[in-house]
Amino acid sequence: MEYLLKKYYKEDETEYEKEYERRISSPSKVEINFTINPYRGHGEYQLYFIPTLKMMELLENITKNDMDLKAKFENLPPAAQMSYNIDLITDELFSTNDLEGVRSSREEVAFSVKVAKDKKSGSKGRFESMAKSYLPIMFDKIENLKLPMNSKDVREIYENIAAKEVADDEKIDGEIFRVDGVDVKRNAHTIIHKGIEGHDKIVIAVEEMLKLLNDEERIPPILRVAIAHYIFGYIHPFYDGNGRTSRYINSLYLSKSHSRLTAISLSRSINNNSKNYYEIFNDTNNQFMRGELNMFIEKFLEYILDGQRIIEDDLLVKNKLISNAKEIINNDSRLNNDKRLSKYLYVIAQMNYFKFADKSTTVKELSEETDSSEQTTRHYLNKLVDLNILKTEGKRPIYYSLVDDYFE
Repeated sequence: MEYLLKKYYKEDETEYEKEYERRISSPSKVEINFTINPYRGHGEYQLYFIPTLKMMELLENITKNDMDLKAKFENLPPAAQMSYNIDLITDELFSTNDLEGVRSSREEVAFSVKVAKDKKSGSKGRFESMAKSYLPIMFDKIENLKLPMNSKDVREIYENIAAKEVADDEKIDGEIFRVDGVDVKRNAHTIIHKGIEGHDKIVIAVEEMLKLLNDEERIPPILRVAIAHYIFGYIHPFYDGNGRTSRYINSLYLSKSHSRLTAISLSRSINNNSKNYYEIFNDTNNQFMRGELNMFIEKFLEYILDGQRIIEDDLLVKNKLISNAKEIINNDSRLNNDKRLSKYLYVIAQMNYFKFADKSTTVKELSEETDSSEQTTRHYLNKLVDLNILKTEGKRPIYYSLVDDYFE
């Protein structure tokens, strides 16, 4: 089905109006309890979408890919699974920051994730609060994940995900959300949208969005996430940090209906298509779309598919690297067929290939991965250092990593 906005530009006004009437009168139309007032437009339009074959195909492909990703992930060795989960969280945080123009490095984000995971660490990471929010999505029992039930819950998410990186002049000034209006701009001079004005109206709108996410049974969960993502962007309840807050909420809800891998892949995919992503919001807000959500929903589903493909390709490459590493370890005569020594080195190889930023490990971290005492772990790590397979850096804790080019 061709999107209504394209129909407006292709057809004359009479044909366009006929097509619009056909769509809003269609028995398959699904109405959403939310209305919009397009910027630079006239009138108020109720949101709706019409289920299409394309939409069904996208949903089917996402479900199939989700099952394939789970199978590939479950075939990984335990240390690789752990490291890859950390890797995905790090990349998701970096990508969601990058989308919003928050300057950060992958190394900086990786350190924050590591500090957040090590609850006893005395260190502080710049994005530690964000990391603490995302870690449960990957590691806690799904049934224990807390979903936002009201506006105050959304504000709490914002505080953990975005507030620390918001400039002082864009801090929230209302009880829950912003008080003043906000302009969404394409560039410094071009306004493309104005968020809902009035604190009480924002609260009501956010509550309607949450009702859609939590109570709506007519609409499949993943479509509810897509629609809510658009609505959140339309409301724009904060001066800054809306995107990061919204994408975290997406991941939270996706983890309830799909695998954790699918749930945590969205920001990376959107970041790869950032220009197109913002244009889709703009087009959906257009007065000549008249509340039709088909374009936004289908493009959102394509982003999820793209994120799944990125992870699948990554897993295929890294599985081959792990197999190659195992072969190199088995053929290294310096290990003298010592199975314990080979075991520790194989775990380090998994951590090396499934981390893109922090490829070092500590005695504590490795002892937990191998279910060994710290004394035993330290003994074997030092043996590998003596064999010039590992190198060390720092003190208290000492960080161990592979010597350059060991697996080349």
